[in-house]
Amino acid sequence: MPTDLEQSIFRAVAFFSVFEYPLTGFEVWKWLAGPQVAYRLEEVLFCLAKSPWLADRLETQDGFFVRRGQLSMILTRHARFLDATRKFKRLRRACRYLAFLPMVKMLAVCNTMAWMNTKPESDIDLFVVVKPGRMWTARAFVVLPFALLGRRPKIGAVDPLCFSFFASTDAVDLRVVRLGKEDWYLAQWVRSLVPMADRNQAANVTRLNDWAAGLFPNSYGVAPARPRRVKTWKGHPDLGRLLEPVFRRLQKSRLPAEIQSLANKDSRVIVSDQMLKFHPNDRRAEFSAKLEMLTR
Repeated sequence: MPTDLEQSIFRAVAFFSVFEYPLTGFEVWKWLAGPQVAYRLEEVLFCLAKSPWLADRLETQDGFFVRRGQLSMILTRHARFLDATRKFKRLRRACRYLAFLPMVKMLAVCNTMAWMNTKPESDIDLFVVVKPGRMWTARAFVVLPFALLGRRPKIGAVDPLCFSFFASTDAVDLRVVRLGKEDWYLAQWVRSLVPMADRNQAANVTRLNDWAAGLFPNSYGVAPARPRRVKTWKGHPDLGRLLEPVFRRLQKSRLPAEIQSLANKDSRVIVSDQMLKFHPNDRRAEFSAKLEMLTR
């Protein structure tokens, strides 16, 4: 029978193999999946090197670990890293504007972009934390300029910005959209966010989502963005309050039919003044099922 550490190591490698993402020894330790205790890095590295049970199931090359028969994923990771690097350069320019908006309290890269694993056709996925009571105003000012510039997701768009998840600062505890206690993807998602702009919200997101550490105890949580001198637009204090109901009514009426039909029926699509989550093709259950099949 494999030990708890061996199972946790294999579970980590198997989880990321779903996304064609090999792990280094350090990353295996960081994303150790569901261990009974938080093992030390040296324990994980020793186990990777000496475990016969893991040797039968994993292969290693150039410092990366994959499931047997998947060494080609290492070249895939290199190519996707270069693509994500290019995308980050484009995103930094956009962040100069987004950080200027006073209602935006945190802007974070998420999904595969957060761990540098994008394809050329991939969107740049972003999680936006906004001031309470300014959800629809924030979305209007965040999305509209990029829609006008043709930088929103559509056929033929290059590196489009996808703003499909907004939450107000009083609604960043994501237990409300969790698929049970073992929502592996959401736990990894929230622990791998990369803030590009942050007004003291990164630590709050980590604290309120400490449940994710139960699945990935060695992951760091959301690290605060490096401080940058960014001017903030100083609008009239009552302007947002006046615009909010106008933007709410206008945007709700223009939501796609699929979003309107799925709104608030389950955790895929949430439409409220505290959260906007537009993920009709939410694949978290599929990822969890694949992980269970791979680790039987």
